[in-house]
Amino acid sequence: MQYRSMQKTGEELPTPGLGCMRLLKKQDRKIDEGAAITTIRHAIRSGVSYIYYAWIYHDGDNERVVGKALEGKWRKDTFLVTKLPSWEVTSREEMDQYLKEVSTLFGR
Repeated sequence: MQYRSMQKTGEELPTPGLGCMRLLKKQDRKIDEGAAITTIRHAIRSGVSYIYYAWIYHDGDNERVVGKALEGKWRKDTFLVTKLPSWEVTSREEMDQYLKEVSTLFGR
C-alpha cells in the first residue's frame, strides 16, 4: 500500500481510498443501503482505510449510510475525509460546529 503524508498533521494517508459519491443507487435514485454497506466493508477488508464522503452527496443520505457501514469494528481503523459546504459555512465557528455535528455520525 502506498501512503501520502499530510503536510500539516504528519499523518500518513493511505492510497487508494474509497470515494462515496457514487454509492450504488436503486431505480428511485436513492442509495441501495445494503449494497453500499457491502461495498464499503469489502473495500476495508481489502485494505482500504481512507474513505471520502460529503453530506452533499445523495441529498445528505451519504453520511448516514457511510456511518452505518462503519458501525462497530469498521470505524476503528478508518481514516475519514469530508467536504465542507463552503457556500453555507462562512466562519471558523460555523466550520467547527459543522465538523462537530458530522463527527457524531461516526462515533468520534
